[in-house]
Amino acid sequence: MARAAQGVGAVIGAVTLPGVARRTSRIAVLRGSLAAVAFALALYGFSHTLAFAVAALVLLGGAYVGTLTGLNTAVQLHAPTSERSRILSLYTLSLSIFYPLGASCRRRSLGRGRAPGHRERRGSVGARVGIVTLRRPEFWREIAATPNEPAVLLAD
Repeated sequence: MARAAQGVGAVIGAVTLPGVARRTSRIAVLRGSLAAVAFALALYGFSHTLAFAVAALVLLGGAYVGTLTGLNTAVQLHAPTSERSRILSLYTLSLSIFYPLGASCRRRSLGRGRAPGHRERRGSVGARVGIVTLRRPEFWREIAATPNEPAVLLAD
């Protein structure tokens, strides 16, 4: 049920977030998605009922899609053209490696008798986003900036 809830949230996010980005900006969607991921993880950590956990996972699914697409866009826009394929492959590799590692750690913690909503590392994503925002505000300006070099298509 948890995966289904996250999938429903992902579909809702995939359908609604492009319109939000057109009305605001892609950086606003990325920042909001990162904050929503932290909030949804905290909600899931505090959930004591199945309904509350499912609602948190629906929110997490939508926020996760917004975060992944926003980061993917930033990587593609800011990677030098000559190195873009290498950088994107490393980006994809990092996503592909860390998700199963995290799932494996989660499976081990559940095997030790912890409840699905165990409050193990809640807030760490939100803390990291907050630290970056406070200590390096130029980070968000750099991600929001559109590079000056023209886009080169693979067919060119």
